[in-house]
Amino acid sequence: MQTYGVARNTARNAVRFLLDEGYVYTVPQCGTYVRNQSDAPKVNWLPCTCR
Repeated sequence: MQTYGVARNTARNAVRFLLDEGYVYTVPQCGTYVRNQSDAPKVNWLPCTCR
């Protein structure tokens, strides 16, 4: 977290968001993993134009 300069709570909220959206999954006593692209939900997000 120090590497990216974010608070622990911010990182937890981000992981919780990814879990809720179905992009990652957890294995008890093992960790959190990213789902395969084919298993991830299909969403119609607008592309980011802020860069």
